[in-house]
Amino acid sequence: MYSLPEGPHFHGIAQQLFGKDVIGHETSVNLFVGDTRWHADRSGPDVKVHMFGCKFCFYPEPLDGESGALRVIPGSYLPPFFEELRKTPGISDAENIRSFPGFVCRSDPGDVILFNLNCWHASCGGRPGRPLFNVVYYASPTTPQHEKETRFTYARNRQMRVENALASNEEPVTPTPEEYL
Repeated sequence: MYSLPEGPHFHGIAQQLFGKDVIGHETSVNLFVGDTRWHADRSGPDVKVHMFGCKFCFYPEPLDGESGALRVIPGSYLPPFFEELRKTPGISDAENIRSFPGFVCRSDPGDVILFNLNCWHASCGGRPGRPLFNVVYYASPTTPQHEKETRFTYARNRQMRVENALASNEEPVTPTPEEYL
């Protein structure tokens, strides 16, 4: 899993999308316990860069709309639509996953789904313990606004790791200078 971000399959595609200086940010495995509400992997009060990064994800079991497959709202990574969805009442409520129109990304083992980090996505109906493998890349910042958003995203991710560790009664990992830009 740790070598995937450097391999030609994912890294080469990320370079085609974001340039040779693409930043391999994360590999992870998530075990889901229930539904995942509609959300984008970007947040904050000042999201302006819509080509910020991408996520490759894959599941080791077949999934469809009733068994926890990823759902996406096509075009939701684009600035006007992205902002309107952020303001939509109830979009982040778990009971509304099926109420908002989305494309179900049915997948079989070996399939890989790639989407923009600003794309709104969710899942529902999956079994507890459903695994999801992720490989995430960020575009190398090219403007002051992009650098600001990258720094915010790294800080937010660090905060989430600390909160998750504390919620699990674990000691948070102490960050190293290399974790930051």
